[in-house]
Amino acid sequence: MSKWFDHAGDRIQFQLIALWLGIALTAIAAAVALLLYRRDVISLAGVAGVVLLGPVAAAVCAGLIWFGTGAGSRGFVKTMTGAGNLKRAPSYSLQESLIARGKYTEAEAAFRAHIAADPRDLDARLACAALIRDHLKDPLRSEQLLLEVRALGPTQAQEFGIANALIDLYQATGQRGREMAELARFAALNRDTAGGRKAKEALQRMKREDG
Repeated sequence: MSKWFDHAGDRIQFQLIALWLGIALTAIAAAVALLLYRRDVISLAGVAGVVLLGPVAAAVCAGLIWFGTGAGSRGFVKTMTGAGNLKRAPSYSLQESLIARGKYTEAEAAFRAHIAADPRDLDARLACAALIRDHLKDPLRSEQLLLEVRALGPTQAQEFGIANALIDLYQATGQRGREMAELARFAALNRDTAGGRKAKEALQRMKREDG
């Protein structure tokens, strides 16, 4: 079954769909079987057979719902992108599930394993850096990972996220010199944007405060 799912979270979602359908359809099948039995339409063996149809129907319906909607989504993406060969938005269901359960060390290990298998997935590195900063409370390792991503040639959007993360990190840890250097870099790279102008203003204000 694993070849039908991209992530462990996908399998969990499919199992939840099958579970709820199983409960609902089995309950309906049991009610129908009881009604037929009381009317002497079927025997006790027939009741068992009808009830067993519930989970079987649930499995079939869950498969049709899951793979039908998946195929529709893939078709829509291909239509919108022309050839359908654009990289999809990253999803880290396993790691997100671990984070939601407070298993931060395990989530980092899962990110590290993913990164080892796909070193060019910079979004995974950025997500891991955020995890280390926010949940493992290790700004130094988070900074190191952000700087590693910067050295790997991130996209403009990724660089924007890196810069903002570093500015916030330096501000939170009282590294004023590095914060100012990052603000200057951000202002230079984004001089024609509102964000770039705000960074420049913040930098000028900090310089005035330092005298």
